[in-house]
Amino acid sequence: ARMAHGISMEKNEPPRTKPIAPKTLHSLITSCKTSGHRFRPGRQEDAHELLVHLLDAMHEGELFAAGINPHASGWRDRLPIPRLDETTFVHRIFGGYFRSQLLCNKCGYKSNTYDPFLDLALEVSKKSLDS
Repeated sequence: ARMAHGISMEKNEPPRTKPIAPKTLHSLITSCKTSGHRFRPGRQEDAHELLVHLLDAMHEGELFAAGINPHASGWRDRLPIPRLDETTFVHRIFGGYFRSQLLCNKCGYKSNTYDPFLDLALEVSKKSLDS
């Protein structure tokens, strides 16, 4: 199997225009430094870090392909449509929104704030598995 184009393992590297072979992807992942350490096969925490890194890279690749440089200062303020960056295929498939709601006890007014996310970490306990 081949990976879709547009995946870049370096933050400031423009997206690739050719498919990536699995062997090449493996060498990119194992040589990639994130948060001061390298990805090492077999470590549980690396799976989540890899997922986040790949989703970010695919998201950035789609933005670059649309002519948007997400590394430029103030790039969100220059979008033609607010929150346009939240409409990429990565956000449509993996993304969602956290809703924070404040309720006024006096008048009953509800204030909602929505914050986008690409991954959601949930703790699964034994108690929740049994229910």
